[in-house]
Amino acid sequence: MSAKNRLGDRREHLRFDITGQLWASLDFGEDVVIHNVTTAGLLVETSLTSAFQPIRAAQVAFEQPNSPVTVIVRHVSSAVETLHSDRYLIGLEFVNLSPSQQLDLERLVSEWQEQSSGSAF
Repeated sequence: MSAKNRLGDRREHLRFDITGQLWASLDFGEDVVIHNVTTAGLLVETSLTSAFQPIRAAQVAFEQPNSPVTVIVRHVSSAVETLHSDRYLIGLEFVNLSPSQQLDLERLVSEWQEQSSGSAF
């Protein structure tokens, strides 16, 4: 698109036509509660406003200094049985893992299972 405004186009800033996928990053800046984690994915509880409910893909960053893991949202359900709750259970599937991410994830799942079995007594 040329920098010169077209007739009738009153936009203040230059715009670009995008064909194909355009990825962006969105950080809610909120901690989530992890209910379950496996090497295939995890189940988290968080609050979502109605504007963010259609999210279908995201990235998850763990405490390790590795790159974020790409996830796909597989299901979203209300965490509590009230009509006006903003707490949701979100099922996330890990996708496109690098070998190092896969190893880190296996280590994380192993540690998670050890902690949960130790707290059961």
